[in-house]
Amino acid sequence: MEASLFVHWDAVKEWLRHKNIFLFLDYDGTLVPIASRPEEAILSQDVRSFLSHLAGLPNCKLAIVSGRALSDIKSMVGLEGIYYAGNHGLEISGPEVDLKSGDFQKQKDILNAVREALEKNLSGIKGAWVEDKGWTLSFHYRMVEPDDLMRANAIFEEVVKAPRSHGQIKIVAGKKVFEVRPAIDWDKGNVIAWLMDRVEFENKKAPTGLVYIGDDVTDEDAFRYLKGIGLTIGVGEDRKRFVRYLLNDPVDVFEFLKRLFLLLSEG
Repeated sequence: MEASLFVHWDAVKEWLRHKNIFLFLDYDGTLVPIASRPEEAILSQDVRSFLSHLAGLPNCKLAIVSGRALSDIKSMVGLEGIYYAGNHGLEISGPEVDLKSGDFQKQKDILNAVREALEKNLSGIKGAWVEDKGWTLSFHYRMVEPDDLMRANAIFEEVVKAPRSHGQIKIVAGKKVFEVRPAIDWDKGNVIAWLMDRVEFENKKAPTGLVYIGDDVTDEDAFRYLKGIGLTIGVGEDRKRFVRYLLNDPVDVFEFLKRLFLLLSEG
């Protein structure tokens, strides 16, 4: 059962204290409010500053885990020395780590065919657009007029029907978006495990506390992975499974970052 994080801050603070903290953060809807178009979701300088402060502590590691393309999320956050996971973890980079999806040309060809069909068939619907993120596609319908929504969704379903039924792609619903991904068994939960196998803290004697903060359906995989072993924090009013605590919005997330920095700075 979720509970407000700040109401239970004393308990949260005790859990965080005297640990190396590996903090995983979603971007859209978590660090920044959801925007009509991805390029409008700009990270504030204040939030960026505290992320930089946290990343500079010896007892804190930071990872941004996003559905955006790796190059996109790196440019939006703009910090060196932290870990970035793009396309829900199909691309990961950071200090001394690098994961690429490999040469999956067949999957690339399938995604390209889906993108072309979607762009062609959705061209007459105002506000519907397809974002090509290299290893995934996003069908955005946030700006589609209500009268056109049913037709837009029907077109999307028709285009993805055959490749999905053949096990070539999988579809994940987000907030006013459908993600089209290659049928590879990899998600945000795998990102946590992959990084934990490769990243070490200076103080190897202190236990590691895993913290994940996210707002979307795509974060459920990370929440599920961390259930019972980490601190799972959901953002927003939408009910989330496997979440222990809740924050209302990115403003609350910023407040948590400030409190975490002060706590970890104490040593």
